[in-house]
Amino acid sequence: MGSRLYKYLAVLFLGVIATISMAWAFDGDQSQLKSELKVSQSNITDQKDDRVRFIPDNLFSVDFVDKSHGWAAGYYGTILKTKDGGKNWTHISLSNTDLIRRIQFLDKDYGWLVTHRGRIMSSDDGGTTWKTRYSEDNQINLRNIKFLGNRVGWAVGHEGTILYTNDGGKTWVNQSLSNFTGRDLPRLNGLTILSEKRAMLAGEFGVIAETLDSGKTWTIISPPDIKATFTEIEQVGNSVLAVGLDGVVAQIHSNKIEINLPDRNYLYFMGATPISESKYVLVGARGLAVTLDTTTTEIMGLIKW
Repeated sequence: MGSRLYKYLAVLFLGVIATISMAWAFDGDQSQLKSELKVSQSNITDQKDDRVRFIPDNLFSVDFVDKSHGWAAGYYGTILKTKDGGKNWTHISLSNTDLIRRIQFLDKDYGWLVTHRGRIMSSDDGGTTWKTRYSEDNQINLRNIKFLGNRVGWAVGHEGTILYTNDGGKTWVNQSLSNFTGRDLPRLNGLTILSEKRAMLAGEFGVIAETLDSGKTWTIISPPDIKATFTEIEQVGNSVLAVGLDGVVAQIHSNKIEINLPDRNYLYFMGATPISESKYVLVGARGLAVTLDTTTTEIMGLIKW
């Protein structure tokens, strides 16, 4: 547990170092960028009839299913796909220009994403084409989606939105927080599925909630006096970690929550995914995508626009 917890926290806090060095490198001359990130000339190929972007788009999500196959996504319906561990990328555009908040692939062919206009979309050809599987009439911003296998999945977003499917995305059911008493419903950002019946989510106003019955009830388990904004929640070893703005970390273990509020303005990446026991791919503002080795703290650039 200790080593895996360290690695997860290393991603959070070493992201500060990475972000600072990346911002400095991009603002400085290009030779400095190459030496710091070891990035060659553009390694992105556009698909035929693709929308051409002349500036790098902010990336909000990244997901690898193995050491070779990965996807990054963000502004303007932008998806980048690699089949060689990040050496080369193919630029893919959605049929719309929605901001993609989260992307998740179950294998190298089958994947899901959610957008800021309330769309849930799926692909069965590795991300080349996408089909809308759900669309919010009022276009509520969806911020996360997770599946456990091919059938059970949740999506969460603004105004306390929780959507659930147990038939592989054919139908989606609205669920709600059972014991939220605030005036304004929270933006729900983080989501993790622990079993077919148990899942956890996290978001604004310090909300960490859990379901043990496939979402029939979602119970807020975090203390009411926590004002943090959580951005993601994941299982790490025997614990669940929720992380958020200003470096907040909440560790949930055996129904107890330990919250660390360092009161520091940490910078952070918008998406992260592990590709090995010690290496993570991180994505963020200005089209940034890097690998971070938590054992050596080495940062390597992946994408060059």
